[in-house]
Amino acid sequence: MNDPLPTPARFSIPDSCRITGLGRSALYDRIARGLLCVVKDGHRTFISRAELERYLKACEAAQ
Repeated sequence: MNDPLPTPARFSIPDSCRITGLGRSALYDRIARGLLCVVKDGHRTFISRAELERYLKACEAAQ
C-alpha cells in the first residue's frame, strides 16, 4: 500500500466505516471479536491509522 489512508493519526467510527466500507454494526462486531483494536478518548472511540492499515492488509491477505 502506498499510503492509502488520509493523514490523521486516528479515525472516528464513521470515518473508519467509510474507509473500510463496513457498516457501523459490522465494524463494532469486528471490534467485539478483537479483529480491530480501538482507542478511547473520553466517551469517543477511535481507530488508529496503523490499526486500520493492519486490518486492511490482513483482509487483502485473506482473499
